[in-house]
Amino acid sequence: MNELRDQFLIEGRELLEQVGEALPALRAAQAGPALLDRLFRAVHTLKGSVGLFPLAPMGLVLHAMEDRLDTLRAAPATPEVVLALQDAAACCEAWLEEFASEDGLPDGAAAEAAALAARLRPGPGPAGGT
Repeated sequence: MNELRDQFLIEGRELLEQVGEALPALRAAQAGPALLDRLFRAVHTLKGSVGLFPLAPMGLVLHAMEDRLDTLRAAPATPEVVLALQDAAACCEAWLEEFASEDGLPDGAAAEAAALAARLRPGPGPAGGT
């Protein structure tokens, strides 16, 4: 199990780095299909890997990110949506490091995940507009 966990941590860091590098381009209105595909693929891959570990809050956030990125194929990202995606990615990075050092997520992770997922949901709300 340690080898699988170690590989997950390596891959997770790489995928979140890719996401972090690509998200600013959404804000710069450079979000073509290739960029969205790259972001979606990285988030989708990480979401699948998270399911192997006790990281349900992280899975919830990644699922919400994936859903939100999918909506951006039809409408450009607003600054609020980009910020919500960046906040979600930063939270996932912090959780990944917490999992690396503590083998679990911090107290309150489920509530934080629910709040981030709500921000990412299309519709009314702080990041609601597409």
